[in-house]
This record gives sequence, C-alpha cells and structure tokens, in this order.
Amino acid sequence: ASPPAATSRFLDLGTDSLMAIELRNRLHTQFGGKFTLNATAVFDYPTIGGLAEYLVAQLPDAEAAEATTEPSEPAAAD
Repeated sequence: ASPPAATSRFLDLGTDSLMAIELRNRLHTQFGGKFTLNATAVFDYPTIGGLAEYLVAQLPDAEAAEATTEPSEPAAAD
C-alpha cells in the first residue's frame, strides 16, 4: 500500500480523538520535546500537509532551515 497523500484528511483516514493524542505524543517524543503539540492539532490542521507545515513553523529557526534546504553536493576531487 502506498502512503497517503499530503492532501489526505486525517478524518478520512479514520483518525479519532484517541489516535490524535497518540500522534501528538509520538511527535512530541520524535522531536525531543522541542515544542508542545496540542491534542486537537489534527482537527485544527485537518490534512497531512497542513499539519506538516504547522510543525515546520514550530521548529526553531536553525532546524527549520535545515529541514527545507537540500543537502549540498560533495566537493569534486581536484
């Protein structure tokens, strides 16, 4: 099965309030507690892409810049 699209709505994927709390807890742990995510985030940002944009905006500036920049190419040997 392919992963859901960024435009997929959490409710259409079967997410309920208990799953929303579980997702919040996992994201909090994944990001090392750098921010607190409200348990209602999946209802406030109902699509995967919407929640992802919100999460990037919550990261400290340096980490957000790293997440949005592409890795540089290795230097060519002389």
